[in-house]
Amino acid sequence: MTISEGIMDYCWKNEYKLNINIIDEQHKSLFDAIEDLEKLINSEGNQSHAVDALLALLIHYTDYHFKAEEQLLEKIGYPDLPQHCQLHKELKNSVLNFLQEQKEKTLDVNNFLVFLRYWLVKHILVEDRKYANFLQKKGQNLGNISL
Repeated sequence: MTISEGIMDYCWKNEYKLNINIIDEQHKSLFDAIEDLEKLINSEGNQSHAVDALLALLIHYTDYHFKAEEQLLEKIGYPDLPQHCQLHKELKNSVLNFLQEQKEKTLDVNNFLVFLRYWLVKHILVEDRKYANFLQKKGQNLGNISL
């Protein structure tokens, strides 16, 4: 699957699985939160305070996921941990810019959703796959790894 195919048909797919149960569940939750945000935005009678609340929840959960993933990568001795953390930091900075636009009422929410989808699919298929492969090469049982 290409990254652009993942964006066009946006839902959780088995191709995104890293076979690390805890991380896969968190990734599924991120997909669900983005889908919920899109449904709310596209609903009739869209309430901006509800969008703000769901956006804040999504950001909070993303931060939680990044911390969990980074702890896992540190635990397994992943050699590219600093680069991976930098990618997380860059997303956080981008999201902060989007939040500022939301406060100023200049945010194009559809562009924000496309950005999040693209980033998440690409990050899983490219960057997260790297550490899954690293674990597999080490011969570790990926499914039940814990934080």
